[in-house]
Order: sequence, then C-alpha cells, then structure tokens
Amino acid sequence: MTEEVYMRQPPGFIHPQFPNHVCHLRKAIYGLKQAPRAWLYRFSSFLLSRGFICSKSDNSLFIYRHGSSVFYLLLYVDDIIITGNSPSFIYSFISCLGRYFAMKDLGDLHFSLGVQAVRLSKGLFLSQQKYVSDLLARFHLHTLKHVRTPLPSRTKLSLTDGELLADPTKYRSMRIFRYLQGTSAHGLLLQPDRSSPTVNAYSDADWAGCPDSSWSTSGFAIFLGPNLFSWKSKKQPTVSRSSTEAEYRAIAYTVQDTLHIRSILFELGVPIRTPVRLLCDNVSASYLSTNPIQHARSKHISIDYLLFENVSHMEI
Repeated sequence: MTEEVYMRQPPGFIHPQFPNHVCHLRKAIYGLKQAPRAWLYRFSSFLLSRGFICSKSDNSLFIYRHGSSVFYLLLYVDDIIITGNSPSFIYSFISCLGRYFAMKDLGDLHFSLGVQAVRLSKGLFLSQQKYVSDLLARFHLHTLKHVRTPLPSRTKLSLTDGELLADPTKYRSMRIFRYLQGTSAHGLLLQPDRSSPTVNAYSDADWAGCPDSSWSTSGFAIFLGPNLFSWKSKKQPTVSRSSTEAEYRAIAYTVQDTLHIRSILFELGVPIRTPVRLLCDNVSASYLSTNPIQHARSKHISIDYLLFENVSHMEI
C-alpha cells in the first residue's frame, strides 16, 4: 500500500500490555478501501510479468500473443474468464495461476456474474434464466402470473399526479418479478460470422418525455454482424428545445459507445475495415451530424466535434 493506514486491534488478538494501541497495516486486507486497487495491481503485475499486455480500452482485459497463439483473460474483481485458441496453453496457465493464487478452476464457462452461457450448434446462447429462477424461488414467487412488459406501455408517471403508494418499492418490484416470470428464458444468441465484420448502430430518442423535468430519453443498440453487442437507454442530462436536438444528442452518445467498441475489437484482432453504419429516424439530426451549420434553429446546440470528425473521416 502507498498510504499509511492504521486499524484497531482485532477481537481475540488484543495485546494484554497495550490494549489501547492500534495496528499499522503493511498489506491491504479484505474490506479496506484500498483493497480492490491493491488486488488489481498485484494481479495485473503478475500478468504483465508473464508477457500479457493490458487493454487500453478496458483495464480488466489482458491479451497474450505468441506466434499464432492468442489468449484473452477478463478479470472482474476475483472472477476470471479465460479463452484462447490453444487449449494446452490455457490449461498450463491455469496451473501457473494456481501456484501463485488461491483459486478454483470451474471448467468450461457455464455461469458468470448472473449470466448463463449455453453452447449450441448455432453459437453461444446467453440468458439469465437460472438467476431469475433462483430469485423467484428465494421470495417464493414462482406462482405469479406473468406480464409482457416491466411497466404498462401507456402509463405516464409523474411525481405530482395520482395517489401515493404505501410501499412503492415493493409495488414496483412485484411488477418486475411478474415480467421476469414470463421472460426468463429470453436471451441473446451470439452466432459466428466468418464474413468481414461490420458494425451497425441504431439510435433513437423521444422528446421531453418526462412530464416533470421535460428531459428526453436516448436509446441505442449496436450490432456486430448479426449479434447484438451493446445497448443502452438513459435520460439526457439537459432539456432539448426540439426533437432534432434530442435525436442529435442520442446520435452523439451512440458514436461514443461505437468508438469504444471499435477500439476493443481492434485490440482483440478484429479490426473493422468498413465505416460504422448508424441509423436514426430524424432527417434533420442526420444533416446536422454531417454538416453542423449554425442557423437560427440549431445555433444553440453544442456541436459534438467527435461525431462530426468521425463522419468527415468516413468512420461513421
């Protein structure tokens, strides 16, 4: 540790002559504020000393290349996913890890961070069926009648309208449980695509959809070939004066995520050689992305030069 940290003497190990003294920590212990960074530093230092390189796009991704062999390691706290094109190297490296760290090899990937992975002839199917089933069993809710949406699609929520519920959190949770009951088997099928990889992005936004703040909501979905790769829905942090402005901001957010994905794919050895195809349903926002002219209706909009630069260079 780089900081000087002291702690109380733990119960059962109090010095009889100096009961009011404190302990000077020489190493990070579990629960300490500095513990996660100390663990990451120790583990990443071990990997770097073995020839791995840390991804510039994601510091939890480590890559090892030797000749035609490629090896990827993904770290999330103390959960590790390892893959590569050389099974013998994978097994030898797992043995090497076991000599330096207390760990348990769980075999092929079947379940990680709440996501269940099932290998099919068509590809890899990802779902949260087991997680949802365990969650419903935990609260004895398997008999709930399912609903099709997490919230009625025509419901307009406001902080000032309607009657206050006695326990709104429990009410919302029960609706989500009913939705999960009928959709737990839904998931993503990731299929291999041997053609030249392409990235297609879809962007959309409403306009002043929140009745209390008048904030708009952005959403996007990004596909790598036929596979849904990244998606997000989030309120915009400012009020848009037009639907064009709301859609333009949504496009800018989509481009940010798209560039990050392209960077990761490049480091994984999957370069995208064709421009990213980005689609939206607002013609004015599309024109503003390609030609940020300053006229009476759009001069107040902060131009996203990252977006304009990538469109100009035929990256988007």
